[in-house]
Amino acid sequence: MKLIMMGLVIALVTTNAAWLYKSMDHGVTDMYQTQVCTEREEALAQSLAIVRLAKGRKAREEMVGAARAALPQFGEPFEKEGYVHVGRLALAFDPNGAFIDVH
Repeated sequence: MKLIMMGLVIALVTTNAAWLYKSMDHGVTDMYQTQVCTEREEALAQSLAIVRLAKGRKAREEMVGAARAALPQFGEPFEKEGYVHVGRLALAFDPNGAFIDVH
């Protein structure tokens, strides 16, 4: 009788631990997915602001300004490896300030 009770207690503890792990894993996954969606929405907002300007091949300052205006909570733009990083986007310009590419 004691052996059966011990088996049931072990089974109960094991299944509860498994459910707890699964619940925590689900919560972390949901947080990650929410963060990814937020970052993509921000990048899309910036991209749309820039695409409107890129059609006319505007100057570098205007495009960087439009990207900053779309997401003003980000800090100052900076240059790294040939790209101007503004928020979530990396913009490439030629020496004359004409828009080349965006990442």
